[in-house]
Amino acid sequence: MSLFRLSSRWPVLPALLLMLGGCAASGIQVGVQNRSEQYLPMPAPKTILSSTPPNCAVLPTFASGSDAGVASFANLSFAYVARREIKDANILSHADVVNRLNATGDASLLNELLASIDPGDFLGRDKLQQVGKSLGVEYLMLPRLADVITDNTTRFSFAGFTFIMTGWTTVEIGLQIWHAPTGQLVWQATGSGTLAGENLVGSSPAIQTTLDALLTAMLIDFIDGRSESVLSMDLPKPKAKKMSPPSGSAVSGASPPETTTATNTAPKTSPPTPAAEKP
Repeated sequence: MSLFRLSSRWPVLPALLLMLGGCAASGIQVGVQNRSEQYLPMPAPKTILSSTPPNCAVLPTFASGSDAGVASFANLSFAYVARREIKDANILSHADVVNRLNATGDASLLNELLASIDPGDFLGRDKLQQVGKSLGVEYLMLPRLADVITDNTTRFSFAGFTFIMTGWTTVEIGLQIWHAPTGQLVWQATGSGTLAGENLVGSSPAIQTTLDALLTAMLIDFIDGRSESVLSMDLPKPKAKKMSPPSGSAVSGASPPETTTATNTAPKTSPPTPAAEKP
């Protein structure tokens, strides 16, 4: 008798799944908090990012421990965000940096430079000068991945079955800009981004999407001269796109930015006027 009652109730479960599927959120929510500080005078950010020939190079993302493998995600995300958000972008991407240093036989300089960052969170001047000279740029950008956390929590369960879960992914990252000829740190930002989404399978939002949102906030704050911002928005589900061939060796060109709703807690501040060079 008990078997009959179980089988007679079983058709209710597929119907419940379909009903709850419509209750789950159609997109994901993102929250980003970013803080930055400029330490020394420098040219206008757009000048640094759009010079011809390129005067700024993005070093490969530094990450250690269990998050080392996520550095590749950050590298691709930075290149993607730069193309999308920076008008007339003309900077050397992480791939350009590696390829050029390999071509000139200076790849060991990059390894030595990145090895110098721990434990003091700064880069050695001599290696900065050598890498900058080899690449032919004055400014070096260093993304540093601090932490990645993914988890899920049950939102709705029934009769021992979990139907809807909320998954979230949190990424913490730092971004530094160094003046290679002098070995000085001129600008730095730290930020944390969290994406949360409801689903029926218990998966967390993609790390790539979280990085895109966080690095977008960092670059826009740098360009606009903001020292702090808090963003909150809804994102649609990511859609697949066809790959396009590279347009050149450097990160260049930009597609129209995506429209989002955001709140900024800090007013815009103009970047300091560059110090005049002595004759």
